[in-house]
Amino acid sequence: MSVAAEPIPGGGLRLRFPWKEPVAAAVYERGSRLWIVFSAPALLDLTGLGAGDLVTEARQVPQADAAVLTLRLRQRLMPVVDMRDNAWIVDLKDPRDAPRPAALAAVAEPHHPNGPRVIVGTAAAAPPLRLRDPEIGDEVDVVPIGRAPIGMSIPREYPQFELLPTVQGIVVQPKADGVAVEVTPEAVAIRADRGLQITGANQAKGVAPAGEGGVAPIKADPMKFRAWAGAPGAYVPTRQALQQALAKVPRAKIGEARLELARFHLANGEEAEALGVLATAGAADSRLADEPQFRLLRAAALIEMGRHAAAEAELVRPSLAADPEAMLWRGLAAEGLGDHAKAAQLLRRGENVLVHYPPELQGTFRLAIVDAHLGQGNLASAKAALELIDPARLNARQKIELLWRQAQADLKSGDRLGARPKLEQVAASAHRPLAARARFTLIEEQLAAGQIERDKAIQGMDGLRLAWRGDDFEPGLLRRIGSLMVDGGKWRDGFAAWREAAALFAKTPQAKQITDELAAGFERLFLGGAADKLSPVEALGIYYDFRELTPTGAKGDEMIRRLADRLAAVDLLRQAADLIEHQVNFRLKGEERARLATRLAILRLLERQPEKALKALESTAGQPLPPEQTLERKLVEARALGDLGRYEQARKALAEETAPAANEVRVELAWRAKDWAEAARLAGAAAEARLQAQPKGDADLRRQVLKWATALTLLGDEPALAGLRGRFTPIFEGTKEAQTFLVLTSRVDRTDKDYQALTKEIAGVAQVEGFLAAYRERIKAGQLSAIN
Repeated sequence: MSVAAEPIPGGGLRLRFPWKEPVAAAVYERGSRLWIVFSAPALLDLTGLGAGDLVTEARQVPQADAAVLTLRLRQRLMPVVDMRDNAWIVDLKDPRDAPRPAALAAVAEPHHPNGPRVIVGTAAAAPPLRLRDPEIGDEVDVVPIGRAPIGMSIPREYPQFELLPTVQGIVVQPKADGVAVEVTPEAVAIRADRGLQITGANQAKGVAPAGEGGVAPIKADPMKFRAWAGAPGAYVPTRQALQQALAKVPRAKIGEARLELARFHLANGEEAEALGVLATAGAADSRLADEPQFRLLRAAALIEMGRHAAAEAELVRPSLAADPEAMLWRGLAAEGLGDHAKAAQLLRRGENVLVHYPPELQGTFRLAIVDAHLGQGNLASAKAALELIDPARLNARQKIELLWRQAQADLKSGDRLGARPKLEQVAASAHRPLAARARFTLIEEQLAAGQIERDKAIQGMDGLRLAWRGDDFEPGLLRRIGSLMVDGGKWRDGFAAWREAAALFAKTPQAKQITDELAAGFERLFLGGAADKLSPVEALGIYYDFRELTPTGAKGDEMIRRLADRLAAVDLLRQAADLIEHQVNFRLKGEERARLATRLAILRLLERQPEKALKALESTAGQPLPPEQTLERKLVEARALGDLGRYEQARKALAEETAPAANEVRVELAWRAKDWAEAARLAGAAAEARLQAQPKGDADLRRQVLKWATALTLLGDEPALAGLRGRFTPIFEGTKEAQTFLVLTSRVDRTDKDYQALTKEIAGVAQVEGFLAAYRERIKAGQLSAIN
C-alpha cells in the first residue's frame, strides 16, 4: 500500500492510507514517536513521506497480524484522524488548530458478576494487539477502533494498569502481571487474573472534571433499566409495593420513593405514567426537579413519547452539559427533530454508555446512529453502524426497522436488487409506519425503472394516504404526489396536494420548502407558458384557487397581464376586467396604476358597464400622465358618460381636444343623443379631413362617409345627400359598402317603413363601429396589454 503525503494549507502534513476493505485504527504518541496502527496486515510503501521536511524518520514495525507505522517529526504536531469510505486520513497539524476527538470514558465495575473490571464502552473495536515499544522497552495492548475520531483524550491510571492518552483507539499499559484486555461488540473490558484492585469509578487518577476535553467521565450509576423494571413476571406485585411505599416512607424520603416509582414505569414502557409521577414529585420538591437524574428521567420519557423538542429542553441544563448519558439522549432527541449532524455527534460522544442498557434500548440508539449517518449522506459510516447491530438482540419491531435501514443503505449505494427483498419484507410487515414507507419506496423504484406509468404511481401513492398518519410520512407523500401531478400537467390537483402537505407540516422548515415549491410551480404555470396549453377558463380557475401565490412586483403583474390577455381575447371581458381591477386596487401605484385603470375602463365599456368604467377612472384621477395617455383617458371618460346619457358632460370632457380620435367620439355622442345635425357636421368634418389625407379613398374614408350619409338621411337633408352621391360614388365602386351607400343617397320614399328600418339598422352599426371597435379588434388578437 502506497502511503500518500501532501502539505496542508497553512502548515502541516496529510497522510492518506487507502485501504480497500474496512479496517480499524489506533493513533497515539509515546516518547518521541507517533504510532499509527491498523488492525490488518499490509506492506506500507513509505517513499512518499520523504517529500516534505516534517517527517525525519518513518519506519514500519514488523507485525504479523497488523500494519504498524512509527514516525519521528521535526516539530511538535498534533495528529487529527478521519475516515473517508475505507481510507484513513491522519492530518499532522499545529496543536492550536487541532480539534479534540470524541472522548472515550472508562467505568469501574468492582462488583461485576465475573469479577472486577474497568470497561470502556465503544463499538467497532478490533481484537487487541500486543506491541513492544523499542524506545521505552515495555509492551502495551493496542485496541484499534473502526470509526473515527474517537480516543482516550485523558489518561486514566489504576493500580495495575494505565489507559494511555490516544487520538484514536485505546492503549492499555499493564503495570502488573495477569492484566488482560477483552473486546466485545459493545465495549472493551480490562480485567486481571487475581482481580482488579478497584472500588469505584473515580479511583482512577487523572479523571477529568466535567467539561474538560468536551466530555466528562460517565457517572458510576447510569440508568439501570433492567433493575428498575423489576423481576420478570412480577410487574403487578412490584408496582403495588412501590405504590404502598409512598404511603409509608417519611416525608423526607417521599421524593426518592416517587422517583423509584417513576423509574419503574419508565423501564416498563409506561412513559406517560412516569411523567405523571415525576410531575407530582417536582411540584412537591422544587430542589428534586433540578436534579440531573430527575431531568434525565423526564427527558427519556418524553423522547419515548415522541416529544423530542421538550426532551431537548430538559437536557440542555448546565448540570447535564458534559454528561455522556445526557449526550446520548440528547442525540436521540436531535435525531427525532431531524438534526442529523448534531445527532451523530452527540450519539457518538455518549455511545460508551450503551453497554449498560438492555438490548432493546441499545437497539433503539444504534438504529438512531444509522439514521443520523444516512441523514447526512455518510454512507460508509451508516454501513459500519449497521454492521455493529446484532439482529438477535433486537425485538421483532426493531428487526423490521433494521431491515428498513439496510434497504435504505442499499438504495443509497445503488444496490436496488439488494434493497428490493428487504423492502418487500418491510412492506408486508405489521410495522405500519415502515410498511407504508416501504410500499411508497417500492412504487418510486418501479416508476424510476419505467415499470409503471406516472398515473399508476400517483394512484398507488394516493392509496397509501390512510396507511399511516400522524408523522411526516403523509405530508411527504402528498408532496411527492403533488410533484408527479404537476409534472404530468395536472396543475390544480398537484397544487392542492402541495397546499395540504404544507398545512400538515405547519410552521416547520418542510412547510417553507413545500410552499416554495408551490410558488415555483405557480410561476412556471403562468409565466413559463404552461398555462397557454389550458383553456382560459381552466387557467382562470386555477389562478383564483391559488391567487395568494401571485408573486409581488413585476413577476406578479406580468402573470396577471398574460392571463387577462387570454381571457379578453375569448370575450371573457368581465373576468379579465376583474383581474386588472385587483391590480389597480391592491398591487399598483402611481402612473402604472393610472394606466391600468384606463385599460380597466375600456374593458368595462366593452362589457356595457359605463358606471364601473367611470369609477375606475375616478379612482386614479389626478395622476400626471403622458399626453397620449391623458387623451385616451378623456376619450374613455367621454364615451362612458355618453353611454349613461350624460352628453353635455361628455362634450365638456373633450372640449379642448382636437385629435381625430376625439372627433370620432364626438360623432358617437351626437349619434347616441340623436342630434343628427351635429352628427352630420362632425362626420362630414372627419370625412373631409380623411379625404385630404387619402384622395383616392380607403376603408376609413368610406366608413366616415357612410356615417355622414346616415346622419343626413335621418335628418332628411336631400340636397346634401345628392351632393354626397355626386362626390363619393367613385370611391365606393366595387366595394362591399357600395350598395349601402347607394341606398342611403338615392332618391327614394323616405317614409317607407322598410327604408326606415334599414336606415336604423345602418345607424346602429355605425354607432358601434369606430372608437370601441378598434379596441375590440386588438383585444381579440390577444393585445389587451398593448393598449395604452
